[in-house]
Amino acid sequence: MRADNGTSDPYGNLNQIHDFPDISLDISYNIAYICYVMRANRTYQVNEQVKKIKEELNGIGAMRPGTLTCQYKVPQKEVGLYWQLSYTRKMKSHTEYIRPPFVQEIRQQIAVYKRFKKLVDRWVDLAIEDSRLKMQEAKRNPIG
Repeated sequence: MRADNGTSDPYGNLNQIHDFPDISLDISYNIAYICYVMRANRTYQVNEQVKKIKEELNGIGAMRPGTLTCQYKVPQKEVGLYWQLSYTRKMKSHTEYIRPPFVQEIRQQIAVYKRFKKLVDRWVDLAIEDSRLKMQEAKRNPIG
């Protein structure tokens, strides 16, 4: 089949969208619907992830911030071993000495604190994304 401009068009002038306005509208609505579903799906995914984070945070036990290091009274000879916990809280630096029987417990508490921080950090990222999705939706569908 030949197009109006004399070139060969195997699709019979389907490239001229203005001849078929109902098709272009259908495509536009379909694309808009797909975008809406994708945004709604992402919002659902974000909310599900937040729910899982809240559940995990609910089960968190004892925790402590800081770094546990092994120190020596005489470092050159490695004599006089002791454990030191260092951390910053409310913009103040703290150091505590930890007796050997409590070292393993403190290590576990530090690991729990690190997990807590990661979960909260992820929650904040998801909250920001959720807020942006809501603002984008409100921008597309203004109320009133």
